[in-house]
Amino acid sequence: MDLFTKQPSEKFEIEFDFLQALTDLGELIVSYDITAVTKDIDSTDDIIDSSRQSTTSVFCTIKNGIDGFRYKITIIVYTNNGNTYEHEVIMKVEDA
Repeated sequence: MDLFTKQPSEKFEIEFDFLQALTDLGELIVSYDITAVTKDIDSTDDIIDSSRQSTTSVFCTIKNGIDGFRYKITIIVYTNNGNTYEHEVIMKVEDA
C-alpha cells in the first residue's frame, strides 16, 4: 500500500493510475467510488475536496486532515467490461 504525508493546511491533487491493469484487457474506466476513512470513521467529505476521472485514472483533490492521523483513501473503479479494480493509499497528516 502506498503512503504519502501532507500537512493539515495543504490542498493538492493526487492521481490513481489504473493504466497497466486496464490496458491488458483494453478496458476503460466508466465510473468510480472514492472514500477516505480514519479510525473506522468515514471522513470522505472532510478529506476529498473534488474528484474526476479520465479513461485510465482517477484524480482527487485532497484537503484538511488532523495532525497525527492516518487516513485510508480507497478508489474503486468500474470498467466498460464490467470489471472492478481497487487501489488504496495511506495519507499521513503531520504538521511540520
